[in-house]
Amino acid sequence: MKYKCFFTKLFYHTVDLKELHPNLLKGEQKDSYHYYRVGLEYFESGELESALENFLRSSESEPHFKTCERTAHILRELKRFEEADRFLEQAYRLNPKNDKTGIEYSR
Repeated sequence: MKYKCFFTKLFYHTVDLKELHPNLLKGEQKDSYHYYRVGLEYFESGELESALENFLRSSESEPHFKTCERTAHILRELKRFEEADRFLEQAYRLNPKNDKTGIEYSR
């Protein structure tokens, strides 16, 4: 997978995720945090479907409010609003003291 990596204000360089994080995709450690990190890399590279797949895997093994929040964001981008609302509600339940999650949940 390739994505743009910012080096200067005027120059972008395409970087392969496998080169940037060689151990990340090897699958040596397939726990909730592993899937979250892989999902985050896909998310930052704009590959929403792959990011969603990894965030969902992360949530299945160990739900965390940040993973649920990011999953909701992707689902909204994909126009899957009902699913997004369920993940946002779960994020709020996991961490009701988080201001950002509380504001998003109240909308």
